[in-house]
Amino acid sequence: MNDRFWGAAFYFCYFGAIGCWFPYLNLHYQQIGLAKQQIGLLAALPTLITLFASPLWAGLADKLRAHKRLLTAAMLLTPIALLCWCAPTTLCC
Repeated sequence: MNDRFWGAAFYFCYFGAIGCWFPYLNLHYQQIGLAKQQIGLLAALPTLITLFASPLWAGLADKLRAHKRLLTAAMLLTPIALLCWCAPTTLCC
């Protein structure tokens, strides 16, 4: 199979998982006791970060002519970042 298939499969799985997970994230925040203002801020942050980071990454990829390398690095680092973000901060013993 060619590279285009694997890229499309990755995007399908990635955004499919986000689509299943994201609607319940605000309920999780509510269950752990966050205020409505905090939940709203946390819900807005991914969109705001994407709004500013996407042009910066695209500009860097254009300047370095390294689109494929940067995309590969982003695909490899995203699961690591998500695992760090989801790591427990307290022991439940």
